[in-house]
Amino acid sequence: MPDIKPYRLHRTWHLAGMLDELKDRGELEWKYSYDEANSRALFTVALAGKDSRTLQTRQAEELVQSVTDRLQIPWAAVPHWGGEDRWMETVAKIKAMQEGRTPMPLE
Repeated sequence: MPDIKPYRLHRTWHLAGMLDELKDRGELEWKYSYDEANSRALFTVALAGKDSRTLQTRQAEELVQSVTDRLQIPWAAVPHWGGEDRWMETVAKIKAMQEGRTPMPLE
């Protein structure tokens, strides 16, 4: 099981992992923060050559999905709420995509 600190959920941990990979590839820069007052994760993301934007989790997942689609990297966001079970389902879905199999849909 992953160490999800400072992230509170597997969903944000999973997203941060792909953001790190895209950063390593030179596609973007990013940083994480947590809005205590509104109990939400925030991701400040700057695509290469663009200004940064602060995004909530869903918005950041959509951005990452568009970049991974463009780069043809199999990836899927962990469904809301993003507990360990949902993360494990998502990992299985990504593995199926990597192997060229049709993954089971996540609800």
